[in-house]
Amino acid sequence: MLNSLIADLYDAALDSAKLGALASNIATTLSAESCAIQVRDRSGVPVRFLTATRNYADAAIADYIARLFAHDERLNRLLAKDWGNPHLGNELLPSGENAPGEFRDWAKRVGIAHTLAAAVPVARGVVAIIELHRGETGEPFGSANKGQLVTLLPHLRRALQLSHRLSSSVRLTQLAFEGIDRHGTAALVVDREGRLLFANISAEGLLATADGIAAPEGRLAAGTPQASAQLLSLLAETISSSDDRRSVTISLPRRDRRPLSALICRLAPLPGDPWPASGALLFVRDPEELLAIDASHLRSLFGLTSAEAKLAAALASGQRLEDFAAAGKISRLTARTQLRDAMTKTRTNRQSELVSLILRTVVSLR
Repeated sequence: MLNSLIADLYDAALDSAKLGALASNIATTLSAESCAIQVRDRSGVPVRFLTATRNYADAAIADYIARLFAHDERLNRLLAKDWGNPHLGNELLPSGENAPGEFRDWAKRVGIAHTLAAAVPVARGVVAIIELHRGETGEPFGSANKGQLVTLLPHLRRALQLSHRLSSSVRLTQLAFEGIDRHGTAALVVDREGRLLFANISAEGLLATADGIAAPEGRLAAGTPQASAQLLSLLAETISSSDDRRSVTISLPRRDRRPLSALICRLAPLPGDPWPASGALLFVRDPEELLAIDASHLRSLFGLTSAEAKLAAALASGQRLEDFAAAGKISRLTARTQLRDAMTKTRTNRQSELVSLILRTVVSLR
């Protein structure tokens, strides 16, 4: 049964959806009534439970995290001991020494009377604590139980380290694509056959229109058969290239609007990765989509008034001076005066210079 549990550990590392059942599997295999795995930083906080058996109700976990973990002398002492070795409850809290009353009440409610626990390092500054429990009517844990946990701990440590690394990698990827999203750029990851592997929010919106680019049955297609063939050909060529910085552009025709502009970049293997490149990153922009420039940024950077900043942001986004004046219900003369004052403060001489300066200086965010 222990071999099956070890396999479950690595499965959960690769698929976080399987973490929920892991505590119950550990408890059953190691002859415990309940189990919980929590993670903390080296200072002991914050506390987060990765998996726990059903006796750890949501309210009990919330209560522990909010205030009781500081009174949990068992685990606080465990963190001060040698990591990687299991300790019995009476080794952490000797007989006759009582835990604070609030924690005792909580432990009784959850069903914790006898404990076997160990701490393992997961990453720099991160530690995981595994606890096995039996209730008041259960037998205390002994040396045999310790031996089983000793066998399990190296696998638990490696599985949690793997899970942490994968989670960190996914989060970094999410942050990168979130940054691209805020620039209003559609980003897609595809394989050499054009199968869609990932699309950020902007890309999903673009694909939903099915105008210029779409993904029927999960495979990229352009607006015409000819454009689709060219797109797939460029994808295959770019991915197969030996140049890690290989990139090409393509115009994707639309029905009644200007074509989309796409940049195809080869996704190079990571350093030390033995596998060849197998994907590409597409950046797609709609030339008719107006930039969203925050006028408050212009006020901060150039010392413009609110009115001057709104005008400058509108012009940089592609709006005409006359249209801005009409939309704001101001005269053209007032708009021209605001433009003149904005150019003076930004040391530009023409409207085109002002727009160019803003586009070079201000990061456009949604």
